[in-house]
Amino acid sequence: MYDTLNNDQVTHLCQFTELKTLAIMSSAFEKTLKTKTDDNAAAEPRLGLLANLIILDNIVSEDQHRLAGEAGLTIHTFESILKKGREVNHAKSHVTDLPNEEDVVSLVFTSGTTGDPKGVKISHKSLVQNSFSTMTRWEKDGFCCGREDSYLSFLPAAHIFEQGLWTGSAINGNKIGFF
Repeated sequence: MYDTLNNDQVTHLCQFTELKTLAIMSSAFEKTLKTKTDDNAAAEPRLGLLANLIILDNIVSEDQHRLAGEAGLTIHTFESILKKGREVNHAKSHVTDLPNEEDVVSLVFTSGTTGDPKGVKISHKSLVQNSFSTMTRWEKDGFCCGREDSYLSFLPAAHIFEQGLWTGSAINGNKIGFF
């Protein structure tokens, strides 16, 4: 989500996507908690499914755990999610359900400058095709796309073209730098 969205727009996106888990930096905790707390007090709450916060930079205080709990949220650090994944992987107690080409890989939304953000579902096939088309064009124009090459990411991460560039870079083994 764009950090420029107001509380109503964030609430709209969470409700529209039926969001259960939100990954944020610790600096966004207060805004996220206020949005959830305000929604809990509303006559018709719209964030009922939002139950988990993943703090990406792993900076969480006991007070934040308490406040989140009072708002109906459970906090997880990114490191704890990685640790749990390693445990499950090591125990081999999971079944991998591979996606098919029409499964949704991403929801992409506008920035909401003219009202509520509008969204579209992006399939695995669409994202890979976007990446392949871009990389094919680059190769025709003489740009290299090998392991020894680097890509400087400059568009917002939520932009579909940027997601395609990331995917293409990952497929080709490029290094990605962030501006």
